[in-house]
Amino acid sequence: MPRDRRSPHHHQSDFSARQAARRRLPLWLRLLMPFLVVGMIAALTVVSVSLFGSLHRFLHPGVRFTEISGAAIALMIYPSALGVLAPALMLLNLCFYWIPPLRRIFERNSRGVPGASLDRAMTGLRKMALVVGPPSFLLALIGAIEPWARQ
Repeated sequence: MPRDRRSPHHHQSDFSARQAARRRLPLWLRLLMPFLVVGMIAALTVVSVSLFGSLHRFLHPGVRFTEISGAAIALMIYPSALGVLAPALMLLNLCFYWIPPLRRIFERNSRGVPGASLDRAMTGLRKMALVVGPPSFLLALIGAIEPWARQ
């Protein structure tokens, strides 16, 4: 009897299958992946904050870094980190794909696992980026503009 795709048990079993697939990855790769994820998010966050900081320096040339309000700094850092989450994971997926031995490991491991293919992962991350990215970068832009700053 086929499972009803709308039942809550369907999503739970798919999740369990993806978790089991992750546990089948080689130990060295399971240990390395969290460091790669955090590193990629940190690198893209630094790039994003640097761009927003440059915009702030352009808009407020007389303001030294120590004079920027804490709210503006927080608005440039935290939303940027959230906004780069999906793009960082997408870029990491592409890096794994471009390295043939890793691609083979992930393809072999995801065979028969619902939602574990590169295509499905990238589609989900793309949707996440479209939902989370714009509001995050809008908040970071508000921090960079810092309309409450004294001139």
